[in-house]
Amino acid sequence: MVYKEILVIADHTDLSLRRINFAARLAARTDAELHTVFPVSQFLRFFGEESGATPSLATDSRLPAPEGERVPALHHETRRFFDTQLSEFKLSGKWIEVDGDDNGPLLSLARVSDLVITPREMVTPYSENRQTAAQLGLSCGGPVIVVPPEAGAGEPARRIVVAWADKREAARVLRDAWPLIEMADEVSLVTVGASLKPVEETLRQRFERRGQSVRLVEIEGRDGAAPDLILDYAMSSGADMLVMGLFGRPRVQQWLLGGMTSEMLARCPIPLFASR
Repeated sequence: MVYKEILVIADHTDLSLRRINFAARLAARTDAELHTVFPVSQFLRFFGEESGATPSLATDSRLPAPEGERVPALHHETRRFFDTQLSEFKLSGKWIEVDGDDNGPLLSLARVSDLVITPREMVTPYSENRQTAAQLGLSCGGPVIVVPPEAGAGEPARRIVVAWADKREAARVLRDAWPLIEMADEVSLVTVGASLKPVEETLRQRFERRGQSVRLVEIEGRDGAAPDLILDYAMSSGADMLVMGLFGRPRVQQWLLGGMTSEMLARCPIPLFASR
């Protein structure tokens, strides 16, 4: 798999700038195009057209304060920043605005992108619509990277930890993450409460064929403690990205019991690469 089109989701928060910078650095390393999608409520578009302001977003004083000034200002700042990132990293790409009152347009773009960069949750101002990273990852059919608010700056995906289990989801996410794993400086593959001996030689050979070495780590513990144990290892090893399959249990059981996926999406303090 190669990443030729990366889609980053921007929103009406200051964190969009950090997310766009993360995506731009990743696009530069993978020689990909970078597109930014910005969901906008039709409520804002309506007021913008009525007031004669920019057709993409309202700046009308009739909007409730302070949102009437803050939301349009963040929109324009985010777009300007995206343009500067394209120039700085010599990337090609485009700015796309979609209906933020419905997840359909955003999902349609995500499904035709090679990789999607997303926040944990996105809420469109003046709309009841919201999109979580879990919903996006389950619906888009491809890999996503969830960038948390506390993620640091710097070159992404230099020190990667792969959460491994003998399950379809783990095998799938490993295939999807190869372009980043091949470029990493350090890679660890970690499993909890299981032995890697039956597949140890095969795993090492698989990494070596891609010009990469891997540290295989077995951690003792119960399955229910896996999120804490994997996060502890990732942070103590200085990892800057965690790779993990989405929903390692049946979906109904996952919803009832919480589970590893929900824990990781909510708590992982570094970018989380996930697919299903």
